[in-house]
Amino acid sequence: MTPEFVIKVAKRMAKNRETKIRLREIGENIYPAGFCEPGYDKGKTVILGNWNATDRYDALTHRRIRLSDGELVPRLQGILEKMGCLIEWIDACTRCDDCSRVFRTEPDSYDWQAFGWSDLDKAETKCGDCWANDDSEDGDQAHDDMHQAG
Repeated sequence: MTPEFVIKVAKRMAKNRETKIRLREIGENIYPAGFCEPGYDKGKTVILGNWNATDRYDALTHRRIRLSDGELVPRLQGILEKMGCLIEWIDACTRCDDCSRVFRTEPDSYDWQAFGWSDLDKAETKCGDCWANDDSEDGDQAHDDMHQAG
């Protein structure tokens, strides 16, 4: 059984639009190449997503209301973890354009250091490994910029 198959089954079980959208996003962010950042298990598939239960805001009561299939996404997370996948938040990681491995863009601890580089003007992202092997002028400039920022 593959992560893609399990996500496909979850999509079929989803009833609400919000849950279907969340599952589609998860299905589009499966990275078998794994993590490239030091300290992570590099041999495992990484899946990025918003793993919160799905709910909606009720304007009359001013409260969040859990949808009927709201626990589907957290349950899927547990199944994927049992299958050996690494689960991360989509807003805390990104994919390297060169090697398709994942690295963090947001800190997860006090002593965290960035292991990649993003050029928002060129919409380009590189992990530390690919960046170290980049012989172009852009790679040299990115290396200089990263060290000046740190």
